[in-house]
Amino acid sequence: MTILKELKPTKKERVIDLVEKAGFDISDWFNYSKGKENPGANPRYCYEWAFYEPKKITLLSIWFTRLEQKGEKIVAKVNEKKSSIEMRTNEKNYVRAGRAEKMNEIMLKTYQASLPVRVMLCTYKTNKEGKSKLQARELDDQFWDIEKYDEQTGDCLLIRRDARVSREKVLKRKTKQLTRFSQKEDFEGWLISIGKTSSTAKKYSGTVFGPIIKWALEDAIINEKIDKFNSLSEFEVFSSKVRKLKIFKERDSIGNHMYGRALSSFVEYLSANFNDTIEKDLNEIITNISLDETEITTQVQARLGQGLFRRNLEAYWNGCSVTAIKQRKLLVASHIKPWRYSNKEERIDYYNGLLLMPNLDKTFDLGYISFDKKGLIQISNQLEEHERLGIKESMRIKLEKNHQPYMEYHREVIFHQ
Repeated sequence: MTILKELKPTKKERVIDLVEKAGFDISDWFNYSKGKENPGANPRYCYEWAFYEPKKITLLSIWFTRLEQKGEKIVAKVNEKKSSIEMRTNEKNYVRAGRAEKMNEIMLKTYQASLPVRVMLCTYKTNKEGKSKLQARELDDQFWDIEKYDEQTGDCLLIRRDARVSREKVLKRKTKQLTRFSQKEDFEGWLISIGKTSSTAKKYSGTVFGPIIKWALEDAIINEKIDKFNSLSEFEVFSSKVRKLKIFKERDSIGNHMYGRALSSFVEYLSANFNDTIEKDLNEIITNISLDETEITTQVQARLGQGLFRRNLEAYWNGCSVTAIKQRKLLVASHIKPWRYSNKEERIDYYNGLLLMPNLDKTFDLGYISFDKKGLIQISNQLEEHERLGIKESMRIKLEKNHQPYMEYHREVIFHQ
């Protein structure tokens, strides 16, 4: 199968959904008489062929038949200037001509600003009367660039950035299907390597990949049986939902909290073996086309506990949030609601942050401690010998009203009861 055939759309998706997927703000789609019920039908937007956000990105609607494969490159030749002139000769096509003119203007601006392009690929079918009707429409998963644009003629040449990606995606998916990596066995080996007995290691791995997976399936937390978790954040969400199950609470209580310890050990295992979490988060920021350069810098610094986020925490707390120790070099800027679960505003909100000594930061981050509404420390029964870590039951922090939603999230989702 050629790369070109792999790109042919097969589903008819709504324009509003593809615009949102491409990174555009769709809030204004709701501003019309039927916006609450069906924003996707907003006539101001739903019939447009091109969308443009200055200094950020462009989205173009292109017929699949315009695509050509040249070697490993996929190109599209478009001339909406010529199309609009031809349409103007027929009074019935005046509206369509206007859309073509707008698309031509957007392509020129995009070319002049060297903006990245996303493409909605479309196919059509022709009825017996010779009229064409949209058949399928999907968003290509790769960026495109306008390589050439002739202002005089309107000739425009678009090139897909990486023509090999689609083929590599298929190969990767097939390889994944053929590979059966046992994370259960790897987890057992890791437990033994940190000092757990063989019996405990088998018990913990058997618990995670046995009854816990079974309960998650029965309660629709997952849709199919899985034998591998690919990220720490994925498992933390899974774990927080499992811990709320009635059967988990009952079995954990009867089993001397063995089920909870197994989940916590798996979190530690993933933490030790998936150290690329921050790198992935940073890559997500840098490649987020909805952010400008200032926002990217601010969010990168916030993720690393630096910049304005840290300065605001230092000004607010004036030392460790718990111990009041003022040695700045020892203090870690930590998010209350984890960065990966926060939205753009929450990530830089200093009310979503604490300044903590390393021992408190690590135990807070892993969910072994939290704080109640009054600021009194909560210590998980899974944290052994907490006194030796310098963590005392009398510790507390001063929480304001704006801290409460973040700390409530930490207690309910991150903290191990």
